[in-house]
Amino acid sequence: MEASAVELSIYNLQGQLVKTLENSRLNRGNYDYNWNGQNQLEQDCENGVYFIYLRIDDKVVSQKILKM
Repeated sequence: MEASAVELSIYNLQGQLVKTLENSRLNRGNYDYNWNGQNQLEQDCENGVYFIYLRIDDKVVSQKILKM
């Protein structure tokens, strides 16, 4: 089984990186992640719209989320 380069990150509406949840090589499978609403400095982020970006090798998927 070959591992893939995986990056899972949260960005704000201005396109700025808020938090990286994963950035490593992982084997194929299911993984669970929870964002605690904090940035890289462990400070609470404001409520609002954010984007989750999942990059696996050269493929990218994004989804809009709402922090309340």
